[in-house]
Amino acid sequence: MPSSSRASATSSSTWNQAVENRRFLASLGGDVRLLTHQHGHILPGGLASQAPLGATSCGRIDTIAAMHAWFDAKLRGRADAIADLPRVCLSLDDERGVELGDVPRADGTVVIEIPPGTEVGPERSNLKDGAGGLFVPLSGPLPGGERVLAGIPVASLVVTPAAPEAEAVAFVGIAIESPGEPPRLVDDQVAPLRAGRHDDIELIGVAEAVAPGDRVGVLLYGRFDQYENGMRTSFPENRYRIAGTVALPLRPAR
Repeated sequence: MPSSSRASATSSSTWNQAVENRRFLASLGGDVRLLTHQHGHILPGGLASQAPLGATSCGRIDTIAAMHAWFDAKLRGRADAIADLPRVCLSLDDERGVELGDVPRADGTVVIEIPPGTEVGPERSNLKDGAGGLFVPLSGPLPGGERVLAGIPVASLVVTPAAPEAEAVAFVGIAIESPGEPPRLVDDQVAPLRAGRHDDIELIGVAEAVAPGDRVGVLLYGRFDQYENGMRTSFPENRYRIAGTVALPLRPAR
């Protein structure tokens, strides 16, 4: 039972890999459950912007207790031990989770358009003294009521160099902007996309609550600390143009 879409060849994460493992094992007829939580693999302190590790629960489910129940069911024959364990639980924060029958892939209902000519340079970074990512929001309003981002975003993007010596690597993440606050990157995760055409690729999975009044969008970076060396010299000339669409797995909170 993993504790953390097809994971694309371009971008992946432990989250996506767990989903892919579930897909594969379920296709063989296995009983597979997937629970995510706020713990995970992070870079050592000082090397990245990631927040401290969070709770080991997914909403009402204690993931450690769920593992014990799983072994009781599968090794001791106590099927009732996992009778109320959902097929999928995606953790939204330390207290909340959304229970689903599968991990949804964005279906194209909610789509962010990145217009042609959008240019991002190395100044758009999360490094010290960086300007932060370029926020491209959904153009229309969200439906009323609380929503959740839960599943796999799907992108069709073209990335091209914006300067002769540019690296042309787009760092693409999903973001939420609350009223009066700067956009925040969901789960401190970005997908690196090299120059070229990327059709129908899966970005890093998301699970985050979206409150009424929030705006959803993407954050585009020219540099990102998780892809830098210790001296922060990996992408000093990275400048690219990007255009296309990112579909989001947005759904009602209940």
